[in-house]
Amino acid sequence: MVVNGHRHTLPWFEAAIHICGPGSLCTDLKDALVARGANANTVLFEQFGRTVERSEIAEASVRFAKSGQTVRWFAGDDFSLLELAEAAGIAVPNSCRSGTCLTCRSALIKGTSTADLGDGTCLPCIARPQAIDLVVDI
Repeated sequence: MVVNGHRHTLPWFEAAIHICGPGSLCTDLKDALVARGANANTVLFEQFGRTVERSEIAEASVRFAKSGQTVRWFAGDDFSLLELAEAAGIAVPNSCRSGTCLTCRSALIKGTSTADLGDGTCLPCIARPQAIDLVVDI
């Protein structure tokens, strides 16, 4: 800030801080800033991410093609395809877990999901099966 030709540096922790990003980024960053002295009332954020749609089916057979594993999915567990794969010991590249980064984007070989992108792929981090028999290229 410049006043009467003199530059004054204000402490960062007294400034209003605005954060925009996926939910976990915003909350984690705000917590870290507050832990380092920022005023919690002046750290503001706007979260974004894709809407997680609920599946219309009660259960499904999900085959992860690359691993060759088939796993049962149950709506009551509310697992995303990413969480289902991880529970079965299958590693899936991911980052945001909210459908924004596209790191987990995977081809659908058979069936549909709640997070289809319209080009034959889906986002496993937020996807639930929409077909009782689903095959994903994971």
